[in-house]
Amino acid sequence: MTKEFFALKVLNNSKLHARGEYSPLKNKAKKEVTKEIEIMRRLSHPNVIALEKVIEDDFKTYVIMEYVDGSTLKEVITQQTLTLV
Repeated sequence: MTKEFFALKVLNNSKLHARGEYSPLKNKAKKEVTKEIEIMRRLSHPNVIALEKVIEDDFKTYVIMEYVDGSTLKEVITQQTLTLV
């Protein structure tokens, strides 16, 4: 067993899939998530988080990505904004 760490994004499929009634917002959300996953599958660059695997069941979609230790994007942006002022 390895001690690798991964980042996990869990998506609730009921919010992505239109069930029963027509829902343009749900259709748009599903298309955006599908597009994001496809882009991540194609990208291979040292400055971009790597997609490891996508697992989908009836209820959830699990997007497993490379884990990068350090500051969050929000923290970096906030820090840069403070130093610019």
